[in-house]
Amino acid sequence: MDFSQTPEWRGGIETRLNACLIAFSTLFMGMRLYVRTFMTKALGWDDLIAGIAYVLIMVQSSLDLRLVSYGSGAKIEYVGRHPEIVAEFFKSLTIQTIIYIWAVGFVRWSILAFLPRLSGTDRKFFTPTEKRV
Repeated sequence: MDFSQTPEWRGGIETRLNACLIAFSTLFMGMRLYVRTFMTKALGWDDLIAGIAYVLIMVQSSLDLRLVSYGSGAKIEYVGRHPEIVAEFFKSLTIQTIIYIWAVGFVRWSILAFLPRLSGTDRKFFTPTEKRV
């Protein structure tokens, strides 16, 4: 069903906003990994956890883009006319909410894993110059 012809449809705004947020998130995550890998040569647990959070956020944003085709951005009175679409909309919304909760949890865990770096007691899981005995 194409909801773009319904009055006061906002799915286009939602799509553009998600596209911008995906681009910014990718840019900042890429810069973070570049600096940690090539400049400081100090990847840590916080980078791994942030990478998992990034993947979860990308999945959540992709599902949000998919949800536009099920009526996200349209008024509920137009979406409610199609019961099969309403069922799919709420199923996708439930999955999206679960992924969002996990993504936020991993972002917070990444911040928690970053705190030892600030105190100087961090443990890196990858250091190219380190020799293990």
